Amino acid sequence: MYDYYHSKQDHILRVVGTLGEASVWDFAGLSDTVVVAVIDDGITEHWDLPLDRILPGRDFNTGDTSHLTDDDPSPGYEEGHGMGCAGIVAASHSTDPNDSTDFHTGVMSMNPAVKVLPVKIFADTDTSSTLTYSLLADAISWAYLNGADVLSNSWGWEDSTVYGTEEITAAIYNAFMYGRGGMGCPVVFSSGNWSHPWVSYPASLSYSLAVGALTLADTAFDYSQYGEHLDLMAPSGKHLTDDVWTLDQRFAAGENPNYIGSHKDPIIWDCTLLEGINDDNINCHFGGTSAACPVVSGAASLLLARDSTLSSQVIYEILKHTAVRLWEDTTMERDFNYGYGRVDAFRALLSISRGDADNNDVIDVGDLTTIIDYLFNTFEPPFPDPLLADCDCSGSVDVGDVSAMIDHLFILFADFPYPCFEFGN
Repeated sequence: MYDYYHSKQDHILRVVGTLGEASVWDFAGLSDTVVVAVIDDGITEHWDLPLDRILPGRDFNTGDTSHLTDDDPSPGYEEGHGMGCAGIVAASHSTDPNDSTDFHTGVMSMNPAVKVLPVKIFADTDTSSTLTYSLLADAISWAYLNGADVLSNSWGWEDSTVYGTEEITAAIYNAFMYGRGGMGCPVVFSSGNWSHPWVSYPASLSYSLAVGALTLADTAFDYSQYGEHLDLMAPSGKHLTDDVWTLDQRFAAGENPNYIGSHKDPIIWDCTLLEGINDDNINCHFGGTSAACPVVSGAASLLLARDSTLSSQVIYEILKHTAVRLWEDTTMERDFNYGYGRVDAFRALLSISRGDADNNDVIDVGDLTTIIDYLFNTFEPPFPDPLLADCDCSGSVDVGDVSAMIDHLFILFADFPYPCFEFGN
């Protein structure tokens, strides 16, 4: 059935195109083979995250000194942070109001086909932490060595550097450089929630992708850390106002209704569109850079679902150079407060899809026919965006694209510019 809470999903809708018209999910070739490791406080089954999309994970913080790690990455009874992050990346959803084939509790995600690898680094509420720098490094290494394509990390230290973390730094570097059989894993981190003009560690590393938090008005939240190491911004929320709706543990477990705030302020859990009935399967009070990070992780997973040959370095460049600049002087490539700007998953997908004018994930004579029809016959634009026909990366579609396609198919066999960062605006 149609997602109950799609009207509450502005943090997703802001970066994926236009729901019901043209969105990231309309691009051809998006596969279900991509794996995102959610390195957090654990993940468990949910109606919107079924077991067939949760891979066997690992717990690196059991709280028991007799066995510091085990194979049970499920969250503690009152924990839901990892579920919230996983929901933003991977919750199942339907964008079709006529869909009655599946049961969905109602939240959307960036990539509803992606698989999740749970990597638990936070102890259960009722146990003491046994995590060390060495074990945290092991968790990161385990993720990329056990099938993760993208590593999503909504955690970090307040400072930009932390003494004694050489092992963690090395693990992140190795994931970025050597994951995915040498193509590298994008390693995405939240920038931090301490309002400082510097990005927290490990987000501050050059091979991490640091993500800050935006309001829906495209202004930075006052808690969001920023500075020279900030890479991207993504829509998020602030507890009790402008909150992100995402997954929680099912029923009475999880943050809803157990979480009462960092200062023990009571939260009124009203996660529902029907007044007075709280859906305790949903967390409607999620936010912070914790919620911004998985938006970017989901965008990275969509790029890999379209083209699994992209390296981690290229993915970083695509996400940065397709971002929407949020400052007046748009000749500036990046900004101290906003990095490269707001992530735009639709433009990111479009940047690697030029030439596939008929949107079937294959470039052949059918694309040439589509471009000619668009320009001279039917004038029907390619879907989901006319710039699928922009073969020469000029930011517009004209006779030059016909020539580029003919050269590509029959004469010079020349490649198209790829990826393409011209969007005609």
